[in-house]
Parts: sequence; C-alpha cells; structure tokens
Amino acid sequence: MAHANYIAIAKFHETYYGKTAPSVPTEEIDNANSARESIINYIESEFSLKQKRRNSWQTGFSVKKERWLEFKNENFENSGISLSVFAEKNGNGYGQYEFCIEIETGNANKDDYKKYYKFLDHPDLLNSGLKPIHVKKSNINKYKNESWSDIKDKVEQGKYCTKGNRIRLGKILVIDENTTNDKIEDEMIKTLKSLKGYYDYILNPEAEEVTEMPNTNNTTATNTNTTEYPLNTILYGPPGTGKTYKTVEMAYDIIKGPDTNSHEEKHK
Repeated sequence: MAHANYIAIAKFHETYYGKTAPSVPTEEIDNANSARESIINYIESEFSLKQKRRNSWQTGFSVKKERWLEFKNENFENSGISLSVFAEKNGNGYGQYEFCIEIETGNANKDDYKKYYKFLDHPDLLNSGLKPIHVKKSNINKYKNESWSDIKDKVEQGKYCTKGNRIRLGKILVIDENTTNDKIEDEMIKTLKSLKGYYDYILNPEAEEVTEMPNTNNTTATNTNTTEYPLNTILYGPPGTGKTYKTVEMAYDIIKGPDTNSHEEKHK
C-alpha cells in the first residue's frame, strides 16, 4: 500500500493552477499538504536525504503550477543541486510527476551549471532508461527529443544553461484514470534509486574514483598455482562500495593464490 496520496497533490495543481488561493476549498489544501508531508517522510527514510525546502503551493494570491520537493545530502546542503520530485500541471492540462535532478537557478553561474551537467559524463547514462526533460520559460516541461550526445555538445556551447532553458535528468509520469498511488510510488522509488547514483556522482568527487589493477604483462597474470587473472580490471562505484577492499583482496590472490579463507584471515 502506498505511503501517501500522490494523486491528491497532482490533482490539486491540475484543478486549481492559476486560481485565486481564497477560492480553493480548505479541505483540498489540507489533503495536498498532508500528502506532501507523507511523501517527504517516506523519501527521507528510504534514501537518507533531507528535504530542504518547503515550497508553497501558492505565489501571491494564485495557486502555483507545481509543488517542488527538494532533497539533499546533508553533507552538501549548500549545493544548489538536488534530487527532486515535482507534482505539477502539464501543458495538456493534466497532473503529472517529475522525478529528476534539479539545479537552483536563482544564483547559478557557469561553474554551477558545469557541475550540474556532470551527469552527462556518467558511463551508464545511455543505458539508464532516464530521459532529458526540457524546462522552458513556458513552464510546460516535457521530454526533449534529442540525443544525449547532442545535448552535451550544446551544453559545452553554453546552451541549456538558463532558468528558462535547461535540461533535467529524470522521468515524467502523467496522471490519468488508470493511475494509482501504488503505481506512482513504485515509479518514484525506482526512478529515484537510479537518479541517486547520478546525484552522488555529481556532488562527491570520490564517486568518480576508479581503481585500476596495473598491467605489468600482456593479458593475464599467473601465480605459482597456475590460476589466471584478467588484468586492467576496473572497479567502479560510489564511495563505500568496497573498491579498495576488493583491490587489496585481488592483489593478494594474484601474489599468493586464492584459498577458501576470508580476506581478514589471510591478513592475520
């Protein structure tokens, strides 16, 4: 069972976007706000992130197009980059969700955008299933029918680097009569899990760490037990996934040969 009434927030902005705040029934406001808090609590517990901005559902006296839930690693809370969830009204008049990586554009400079677009260099981007979402001045966000390589070329030329013209990495889920809260939550968690790797890759220099076994021969190394080991082995992953530990273990096996003892027992 879903942890929140996701549909309530999307439908709220679908129904009341642009209308005056006093005209919105209090019950509708309370339902949407309650759903927002449930989503925040669930994501914080699942991803060890903190929601850093309680964006209002209104601007002045009018209902906004979207509700932005912005989540950050507490070690990088001053960064303008976040793992984000948007509940909004799309250009066709329907409610939708965006699950994405976002940059705060207010004071963003060239270096900020360069860091943000670091996800374009991630080796798994093409196979991730994540898509480019085009954010424009019109506030009608939709998928950009453009290859990642073309987008990268344009970013390097200084394009897609403004508040009214940028690219988000993520997915869009449009709400229709067949959409359930369970479906939204399943898609949200699956997408955020994928995006979390890119978020860490952007923010944490250690996430780029690549540990490479040295190639001192041609293709394989052989110990006295005649066991062959592939060389030029690259161990890739975010911090804390055991790259250094595995490198030591593999080097030990190459020198001494594998056995059935644990790594700790070998080094006692």
